[in-house]
Amino acid sequence: MSMVTFINAWAAACRGDSKTIAVTQPTFNLASRFPPVDFSGLFPSGPPPPRQKIVTKRFVFNERKLAALRKAASGPLMENPTRVEVVSAFIWRHFMDSVALKDNMNGEKTVFAASHVVDIRPRASPPLPHQFFGNACGRAVAMKTTVSSEGQDNNYYDLAVKLREVIRKADADYVRRLEDGDAFLKYISTNDENDPAFKDGRTNLEICSFTSWYRLPAYEADYGWGKPVWVSIINVPYKNLIFFLGTKSGDGIEAWVNMLEEDIAIIETNYELLGNIDVKPQEI
Repeated sequence: MSMVTFINAWAAACRGDSKTIAVTQPTFNLASRFPPVDFSGLFPSGPPPPRQKIVTKRFVFNERKLAALRKAASGPLMENPTRVEVVSAFIWRHFMDSVALKDNMNGEKTVFAASHVVDIRPRASPPLPHQFFGNACGRAVAMKTTVSSEGQDNNYYDLAVKLREVIRKADADYVRRLEDGDAFLKYISTNDENDPAFKDGRTNLEICSFTSWYRLPAYEADYGWGKPVWVSIINVPYKNLIFFLGTKSGDGIEAWVNMLEEDIAIIETNYELLGNIDVKPQEI
């Protein structure tokens, strides 16, 4: 948000558009609401992870693929799933399938987490201006095993509901805890200690980290020679990091996925099947 706000303000200045500059000009007093906090010692550091070959692949979910996902993810608790919810559920589901397949061969057990970055500006009470420059974000984390505690498969609907639940918990109360740094530190440390996923010896944790740039007005940036033909990101080869971006037409969503090659292969196979007539994404 900060980067796109800056770019749009810069572009408006190049065009001499004073009206747009007035509504896009970044402000730098975020620390007045969220004083800096010392997080040292909260997250113990361990040895660096072994070097792995991370592959980056872009998946474009058009109207047809999104319609298929929305149909599969709809139900009593999820009548109108969003694009971000269904694409997140799709990627998380088939990532878990891939890891579970390897676990079965190795005799291991894994706990899975999906971490979504959430913009806290509109969630504050009163809402913060989008021009607030800085890391005005929190994290919503959903935890799952390959089979839910109710014995249901981790289908798209089940996962989309879980993702919506945790994202909606990033509400005004959550933002108030962020404003009180000490209270927030106590809150997240208590939640980590009480999470049942870490109480039964299952220490193998696989995290999918999602960040959505889908609604950012990046396609509005015009320096005087027209709006962008395509907005993308640079290669960010961090394991299991997924970016969402909008498409130029506005009717689709791009997912930039950074994963191990074998995990991306499972996602790619199901992506190719998604939306085909009479063909369902394969079950692993």
